[in-house]
Amino acid sequence: MDLKNSGMAARIRALFIRDILALGLFCLFLWVILPAVAGQVAELTENPLIKWGAFGISAFCGVALTWAMLAVFLHLKKNRDEIYSEDLRYQDMIKAQKEGEVAECGTENAEIAY
Repeated sequence: MDLKNSGMAARIRALFIRDILALGLFCLFLWVILPAVAGQVAELTENPLIKWGAFGISAFCGVALTWAMLAVFLHLKKNRDEIYSEDLRYQDMIKAQKEGEVAECGTENAEIAY
C-alpha cells in the first residue's frame, strides 16, 4: 500500500505528531516536578547523605524515564507507518462494527469481541 499518496498518510502523521507532543509534554512535566519533589524530600532531613541520596535517586529516575521516552520516540519514528496503519485499520474496523458494517482485516473478515 502506498501511504504517501493516500489519505491515510495524513492520519498517520497526525497521530504521530500527537504522540510525540504527548511524550514531550510528559518529559517536560517530569523535569519540572521531579526537582521540586526532590527538594521537598531533602528538606525533611539534616543528614547530607540522605539529601544527596534523594537527589541521586531522583536524578537516576529522571534520566531512566527520559531515556525510555527517547526509546519510544525512536521506535515510533522508525516504525511509524507500520504501527499507525495497523492502529488506524483496527480503529476503522471498530467504527464499522459499531455502525453495523462488515470490516475486513487482510483477506479475512475480522470480528472484535467486546
